Amino acid sequence: MNDSGTRFNWEALIGFVLSIVFLTGCGEDTSTRDYVARLGDQVLTRQDLDAALATLPALQDTLVAREQILEQWITNELLFREALNLGLRNEPEVQRLLSENERSVLISLLLSRLYEENDTSPDETELLSYYEQHKDQLELMEPYLRIRYVGCASPDTAAVVRDSLLAVNSSPNPDSMWAALVIRFSDDPEASSLLSSSFYPESRLLSFIPGLNTALQSLSPGQVLPPFELAGRFHVVQLVDRLPTGTIPELDLIAGEVRQRVVIENRKQLYARQVQRLRIEALAREELDVR
Repeated sequence: MNDSGTRFNWEALIGFVLSIVFLTGCGEDTSTRDYVARLGDQVLTRQDLDAALATLPALQDTLVAREQILEQWITNELLFREALNLGLRNEPEVQRLLSENERSVLISLLLSRLYEENDTSPDETELLSYYEQHKDQLELMEPYLRIRYVGCASPDTAAVVRDSLLAVNSSPNPDSMWAALVIRFSDDPEASSLLSSSFYPESRLLSFIPGLNTALQSLSPGQVLPPFELAGRFHVVQLVDRLPTGTIPELDLIAGEVRQRVVIENRKQLYARQVQRLRIEALAREELDVR
């Protein structure tokens, strides 16, 4: 086996070790603990199991997921114990990888606490300032669309909705007419209202409806697609407006992205200040020597 293959196997082993650390008790008295599985002095507690289940998608079958987590814990623990029995922990390469991972975990924890203890979330002034200074970097990379969408149970209702949406275009108060239309006909008024409230990237818009994005590309603002059936429901979609690729959007449209960018910038500055402080202190103690 070549060196790269050997390295891969060692790192896979270390992965097992680290996964056990976060899902296993640390040799505590098992007689007083509420656990769902035990192997020797290691336990998987109900709290561990609940925490793992909480990270899964809401639609995941809880009973199936519980069994999978339980079986994976047992499998990992058995393999981990066998690795220890074979003395693999004492291998030089394992010691090196464990040391590297320990350093990485501790550094990550330090930075996480640094960010938690120092608020890096921007206020509205910071958002506006960043937006004005970086407009040329905020051009849309794909079209953004605003639509009106109604899902309903029957083709007759869908036909009425389509005719009503066409009438919305000439209404003196289209938003009010649309709100009334949603309440009366949509089988999910909250979702329809939310979807129509803003622009969304074309590639992610109603991705659960195959071919919809392609169909919308042929529409002009105000036009309505013919009602179509999918999975036993009927869907009606109107294109309200389109922002083409290269458009510099208003701040409210991309406020979430701008906020995320400012948080990253603030954290970079906080990180740099922390490292600089530690460097100065190490130099003052004559612990740091660069040649």
